[in-house]
Amino acid sequence: QMCIRDRYQRRVHGDRDEEVQWKLIRTEVFQIPSQRNLLCALTGSGMQLTSLVFILVVIGCLGVYYGADGSVKAAAWLLYSLTAIIAGYVSGRLYKYLNGPHWALNIITTAVIFPIPLFIIWFILNNLAWAYGSSAAIPFGTIVIILLMWAVVTFPLTILGGITGRMKAKDSVLDDKFSKLMKPIPVLLWYRKAPISFLIAGIIPFSAVYLQLNYIFQSIWGHRLYHLYGILLLAFVLLIIVTACVNISLIYFQLNSQDYRWWWRSFINGGAPGLFLAIYSGYYYFNNS
Repeated sequence: QMCIRDRYQRRVHGDRDEEVQWKLIRTEVFQIPSQRNLLCALTGSGMQLTSLVFILVVIGCLGVYYGADGSVKAAAWLLYSLTAIIAGYVSGRLYKYLNGPHWALNIITTAVIFPIPLFIIWFILNNLAWAYGSSAAIPFGTIVIILLMWAVVTFPLTILGGITGRMKAKDSVLDDKFSKLMKPIPVLLWYRKAPISFLIAGIIPFSAVYLQLNYIFQSIWGHRLYHLYGILLLAFVLLIIVTACVNISLIYFQLNSQDYRWWWRSFINGGAPGLFLAIYSGYYYFNNS
């Protein structure tokens, strides 16, 4: 009986110690992340694109796109300009919460961090289309209109959102002094390291929307019109919910391992499904289109 009782106590105390491991780093988790300006700008742009896709799908559920050629592209360009205020608001509020000193640089970074890479890729592809005489090439006048829309609408709305976000931000509990009190991170098991966490964060949400992707790619690179916007809306909401739940669970396991580097890990894990979607789209294009 004594042996059984001792074994039971060791098991109970061991389980209890595993459950409260994250409390041992309650100070380290409040450290300010590295490259906070970049983190805030990427977070703001991500929220903008998420809102953009959600609104596009909702409009599709209302039947606006039926019978109108190019209406989805036109709506995407317009909504991207209008949702810039979301990017500025989220980025500015988070940057203020992280005690960021250069708020003007944060607004500029948020405004250009997605359009510049997109413009470079689009510029190369459009020049190739011009060289081969393709009808997919965008005329020069349309390019000027897009640039003017960014300068007149998108950029001012990003500034407005950034200023509003700074005004609405709560007082921060973070401080640079926590960086001087950091404990050493223990040796992690192989299945608790960043690459495995990234794979889990990408595979599970991707599997939830895998079947719906085939219909979308058939409408993009095939000759089939897509009209299942209601199902697409459900799949999109499901993707967001599954991604959030998986990410929260992975961050909990990470903190329970006394690894307090959670700021960037949470962002990268949240974007993992996007990489899997991009890889699958390339695979579908070269094999099925």
